Amino acid sequence: MKRLLIVCVIYPLLINTAEAANESIWEFRQGVTPVTLWRGNSNNLLSTDALNIENGGKVNILFFSVDGRLWRCFDYFDIAMRHLNSVCYRLKE
Repeated sequence: MKRLLIVCVIYPLLINTAEAANESIWEFRQGVTPVTLWRGNSNNLLSTDALNIENGGKVNILFFSVDGRLWRCFDYFDIAMRHLNSVCYRLKE
């Protein structure tokens, strides 16, 4: 009986959480990097920030305006500041 109660109460909460995660206002764009968005044109770089991550590395957060669309990119670096990965998202219309 306890298991049935847990399934009936917790399962709908998990489903709602998963659905909410899919309703992000940001759309992942594969193959797009901050370098491709910047194009050497500094006037489309709106803002930057940097955060420390738990492994000692850093993440740079960059916001771009390209063709009237807002983009958010993350550049990940290890503790020695070697570039690990980049990922960019475009604001959905």
